[in-house]
Amino acid sequence: MWSLVEPLLPVSGSRLVEGRPRVPDRQRSCRILFVLHTGIQSEYLPQELGFAA
Repeated sequence: MWSLVEPLLPVSGSRLVEGRPRVPDRQRSCRILFVLHTGIQSEYLPQELGFAA
């Protein structure tokens, strides 16, 4: 599935502004799919699965 999604994602450019570091695309996609599949609110995502904020 990732081979189908990855070409559709924008290329990350250089970081010109300060702030939180960018979350890797694959991790962000897994987080979104987990929320959509389980119906859990994003603030209650389990940190032991790597969904730390």
